Amino acid sequence: MDVTSAEQASVRDAAAIAARGESFSLMAAAGTVAAAAIVRAGGDALAHGVEVFVGGGNNGGDGYVVAAQLARLGVRVRVHAVVPPRSPDCTLAAAIASSVLRDGDIAPFVADTPPRIHGRGVLVDALLGTGATGELRAGFAAAAAVINRAREIATLVVALDVPTGVDATTGRLASGYVRAHLTLSFGTCKSGVLSARTY
Repeated sequence: MDVTSAEQASVRDAAAIAARGESFSLMAAAGTVAAAAIVRAGGDALAHGVEVFVGGGNNGGDGYVVAAQLARLGVRVRVHAVVPPRSPDCTLAAAIASSVLRDGDIAPFVADTPPRIHGRGVLVDALLGTGATGELRAGFAAAAAVINRAREIATLVVALDVPTGVDATTGRLASGYVRAHLTLSFGTCKSGVLSARTY
């Protein structure tokens, strides 16, 4: 797999989208492969359920695809949405996930009353993607804090493409960045993920 900066990865993504004439199939493929990797890595922990934390951009869309795919496999999944879907592909992925998951399994993340995570399951970080830089805004910081606290009892924390709070190009770590056990890179490995080896 090639190593790129966030900007280089964006250029490659744009070229792939232009070649296909649409973008959602790329998200669907990435999320489907990620779900399969989580099944392999999670093993018996999947029996304790999967908590997916999503943002409103395309990284969040990847998370919704992962949630739907795992639910189709019979895994108990809950989705915690820090913000509503904002990109067209995320909106579509969220609609598909809501048609697959049970009622109430997709809920807004509320910082004042964060979800309680029970059991040694799997946590998925799909909050922010390669375009995010700098410190985490309030809602995302609160969600990252929940993930990091739950990491003490969770078997596995999986980040999609880039852990939230890790600069995809420089590896700079924002305060409260997500401490992932495993990062699943899409398309290319981001240089910041390699240089930020402390997480």
